[in-house]
Amino acid sequence: MAIAAFIGRLLFGRFFLYFLYQGIHHFTHYLALKGYAAYKGIPAPGAAVLCSGLMLLYGGVMWILGTARVSAAIVLAIALLGFSLGVRHCWAVSDPQARQGDQVDFLRNLALLGALLALLVAPPTVGALGA
Repeated sequence: MAIAAFIGRLLFGRFFLYFLYQGIHHFTHYLALKGYAAYKGIPAPGAAVLCSGLMLLYGGVMWILGTARVSAAIVLAIALLGFSLGVRHCWAVSDPQARQGDQVDFLRNLALLGALLALLVAPPTVGALGA
């Protein structure tokens, strides 16, 4: 069981690097993401992009360092819920191809949220080598 937990941590850990990448991406592609957020009807799209970028950076860094697991999980959970409900609202998209793309992203975000919550309640040593 420890081997399975370790492999799970490795596979899911890749997403924390993904969170870091996406956080940086929010700043390096700010204008494009601000335009997309405006297109999706997000209020104050510029502030939303900056805030969500900071949330992704903070959550990713803190989780990887292991210094603030609870606050990192809360911040990432809020970000994932915001992305899922605010940007990836597939149920409101009329174009079938766009709806499918949003649905894939929506379901991915929910899966990440579930894995994040599962890791949050697991002891920090679950999956560690030699545990």
